[in-house]
Amino acid sequence: MYCVTCNSTLEKGKVNHTIDFKNQFVIVKDVPANVCDQCGEYTVDHNIAIKLERLVEKAKKYKNEVVKINFDDESVSVYVRLKKYRSRTLPGRNFKRIKQ
Repeated sequence: MYCVTCNSTLEKGKVNHTIDFKNQFVIVKDVPANVCDQCGEYTVDHNIAIKLERLVEKAKKYKNEVVKINFDDESVSVYVRLKKYRSRTLPGRNFKRIKQ
């Protein structure tokens, strides 16, 4: 297969698929995809796309700002934004994981 963006070859690999809608950010980790070795663009097969849609619908049930789902075992991690920020807060440290 060839990339639709740069016409380079696609190789099998895994990607982190991100979805940003309304006030929610969903990250689906380790999604099997055909990844371009030149520009990094990726495509997924039909059955993978159907599973991604199902996982996104599952994530919409959570009303949290950030939801992370592992593609293989469908485990969900939900994060909430911390109310108070420390003066020395590092990037990415403004969220607290909720165990579910």
